[in-house]
Amino acid sequence: MQLVSKRLLVSSMVVLCCGVVAAQRVPKGEIGNQRLSSEQSGTKIEQLLGRRVSLLRQMESLYVAQYRAGQTSLDDVEQAEVAVYRTDLQRKHARAEQIAIAQQWVNSVSNVQKLTEARSRAGLVTQAETIKAQAAVVEAEIVLERAKDGSLRL
Repeated sequence: MQLVSKRLLVSSMVVLCCGVVAAQRVPKGEIGNQRLSSEQSGTKIEQLLGRRVSLLRQMESLYVAQYRAGQTSLDDVEQAEVAVYRTDLQRKHARAEQIAIAQQWVNSVSNVQKLTEARSRAGLVTQAETIKAQAAVVEAEIVLERAKDGSLRL
């Protein structure tokens, strides 16, 4: 019985010593570095989102110009607008900034809606496209209201 007890004590001490040695091998601040790595990753994501927004804005401008000239569809314009503003709203923004971005979205789709209505009066687009443009304005207004009341989720 005493032999089993000694072996158990020795085994426990070996495990304890291994734990101490392993803990000493972890460089100081490594846990903090993991947090820093996460922050760096967040910064990298913010940079990538910013770059994506910039590219999407260029694409949106091109599509709007092409739509004015009758060279592309309303679908292309709307997809570009949605991509710009949804991507921008994924970035870290204060609530006031989110509201401003959502308001920009409303303004942008409202301008396209006016353009679509003018093209509809000229017989260049269907009534369905006009309704689709109106629905895009309503979608952006919903996002704006959610940004205002703090319930914005993308």
